[in-house]
Formats: sequence, C-alpha cells, structure tokens
Amino acid sequence: MGCGGDEGKQESVTSIAEAGENSASEESPIAHGKWSETKFSLDTNQHYRGLFTKGDTIIISGSSGHVAVGRVQPEGITWENNFNVDSLHLRDVEFSAQHIHVLSIGTPGYLKSWRAAQNDPVASTWNTQYFNADSSVFMDGMDFWENGAGLVYGDPLDGYHFVLKTQNHGREWTRVPSDQLPSPLKDEAGFAASGTGVVCMGKGTAYIGWGGEKARLFKTTDYGETWEAIETPLARGSGKGIYSMAWKNELEGVVAGGSWEDPSGDSCCAFTKDGGRTWTLSQGGSGYRSGVCYVQDDMYLSVGTNGTDISRDGGLTWNQMNKENLNAIQPLAEIRSAVAVGSKGKGLLIRY
Repeated sequence: MGCGGDEGKQESVTSIAEAGENSASEESPIAHGKWSETKFSLDTNQHYRGLFTKGDTIIISGSSGHVAVGRVQPEGITWENNFNVDSLHLRDVEFSAQHIHVLSIGTPGYLKSWRAAQNDPVASTWNTQYFNADSSVFMDGMDFWENGAGLVYGDPLDGYHFVLKTQNHGREWTRVPSDQLPSPLKDEAGFAASGTGVVCMGKGTAYIGWGGEKARLFKTTDYGETWEAIETPLARGSGKGIYSMAWKNELEGVVAGGSWEDPSGDSCCAFTKDGGRTWTLSQGGSGYRSGVCYVQDDMYLSVGTNGTDISRDGGLTWNQMNKENLNAIQPLAEIRSAVAVGSKGKGLLIRY
C-alpha cells in the first residue's frame, strides 16, 4: 500500500480535527442490552492494536506498518486512506494538530508523523519525530492533551522508567529525568497491548499504567513535571498488571489488564471514584483485558482474548457481549457506535 494520497483523501483526514464533541443520548439502546455487531476485515497479515477515533472517523495501525483511515457510514466503514509506514511494527496511533502520529515497538524505536493537510508538499511523507537505537528500547503507548503537550511511555531503560514529553504536538520529544519519576520495582514494565496504558486529560492530568511486582499507576497533574505512584489491586507478577485504562472524567475511571498468558485469570479490572486514590476490584468479566473504553453515563466496554465485556455501573460489574478475540476498542459516541480491532486483520463495529 502506498504512502500517498490525493486531495480528497487529505481533506477527509483534515476534518478529523473538526469533529464535534456531542455525546450519545442517555436513552441509548445499549443501556438496555440492545446493540448490533458487524465484523470487518482488513489486511490479514497485520495484527492491529493502534486505534484512534473521533466523530465518525477511525484510524488504525498494524504490525507491519499498515495505517488505515476510515469513516463509519450507514452501510458500514469506508476506508479512505491507506499507508505503509516503512513496514514498522506499530502499536499505537494518535491524531494531534493535523498530524497522524504512530509509535513502533522494538529496536530501533520510532515515533513518526504524517501531516493531514491540503497543498502540503510533504503530505505523503512520514517524518521521524523521535528515534532511539538503544538495543533495550521498547515503547508501549502515547497520548496527547488538547494543548499539544503529550507523553510516550515504555519499558525501563538505563535503570529507570522511560517516559518522553512533548510540548509542541510531537515535533520534539525529551526524556523525563529519573529524579522526577518513581523508582522501578522488580520486573516493572508497561504493555504495548492497545496503546491505552497512558491517558492524558484535563489541564495537566495523566496516568501511566505498569505491571510486575505490583500493578501501579503513575499520576501527574502538571503535564509530567512531577509524578506519584499509586497501587491498584489488579493481578501482579511477571507479565501481569495494567494493560489499559479509560476515564469518564478526572475522578471516575477503570483500569484493565491481568495476564495475556493466563486469559482466564482474575483481578483483571478495577474502578475508582476519587481520581485514582483508591481502587476496587470489579466483579465478573471474561478474564484478561487488552483494551477498555468509556462509552457514556456509567458504561464501559472492554476487549480481550475471551471476548467483549460491558459494564453499565462504572466498572463494578462486567458481562460478556461476545467471544471475539480483540485487542483494542474505542468509542464513536456521536454516532452511537464503538469499534474494535484485533489480530489477522480482524475488526468489529458495534452499533447501539
């Protein structure tokens, strides 16, 4: 798949930033257990984990460099742009300041971006914004605030946690010094499962999720200048911990994870009502969770090896919707939909 795009395609991506902020109605059918599911398939050679949504627009990224931009129409998803980003193993995709940003895992580590604008002479070029050739580098996810500040996190490097900051929509990245971060615990690392182990929101608040000896969150309220560590009750140990999180607001949120090696394990979801100071384990659910998203009211959706789950009470209890093995999920609240993606090109559109 080529990296270019005609003007019509550039217009379609540019308008992502113009999408409104309306939320779904409180009378949404999903609140009463009514929804429809439509499967879709893209490149069956790709494992999709990066997923961004806004308005009716979807951007996904795959394990061999594929990035696709689509729109949800009444008849299904129309895919308007397709790129191959140097066949990199991509695990996250975001959109900020008219740019699509992608993150690759492994060595070397890349952050690349593509400018979605008309009449741009380099519009078809993916520019490298950050490069790290260290043999131990492994980046897990990224997110942005509305003002253009952003974070990237990854597994510890050089003996301390790997966190990058930007103040200009990803044009420049700098590493957060070790003395500003809590010290790593035994086996503590992140998970590149769905790009949702880091969330930026409000005016300077962000969370990063980890696993290992303990399932901890790092929280900042000043755009990453200072951090505190918070323990959660999720499964802990090698390969266990926080894989994903979603927030209704700065007080109410859900963390999800467990262990991908033990998909039927417990202690895979927890919720907070006080900005992460205290956490309560959820009840029910389908085991290991790779991704979770907030939908509306007190409703969340999550995905993992054993299927898609729904919570209608802020994460207290979870019930299974289907048994599809999927990696990442995001809402399209304005059109009463959600989209999930998985391995071997698999995807699912949920309408309610």
